[in-house]
Amino acid sequence: MKRSELQHGFSLLEVLVAMIIAALTLGVILNLFSGAAKSAAINSDYRNAIQVAESTLEQLASNPLRGNDLEGNISRYRWRASISPWESNNEQPIRYPFMLYQIEVQVSWGERQDYPVVLKTLRLGARS
Repeated sequence: MKRSELQHGFSLLEVLVAMIIAALTLGVILNLFSGAAKSAAINSDYRNAIQVAESTLEQLASNPLRGNDLEGNISRYRWRASISPWESNNEQPIRYPFMLYQIEVQVSWGERQDYPVVLKTLRLGARS
């Protein structure tokens, strides 16, 4: 009988190569899943920060407007707001009893606060 006819199963080298390929594939798949989970957490943080910015913007716009800076915290999100008269490029401005104010809200979170959410709007208010 030939030697090849007597062999049954896999050699040690074949098993090792198969295990290495399986380990590398599993590592790549786990890395993809952890990246997706991290992206979902960051997306959730941004969505919550936008909600904080929108609610702060609405709250500030519903009060009488005057030029000032404000800040505060909502849960783990820190917000800063700036209300200032909006300057137009009109050479001869007409004096109305009302004017436009620019409201800017910046929301940041976490220790590094690298990527804040910034929302801006213009609102009509009484001239101060």
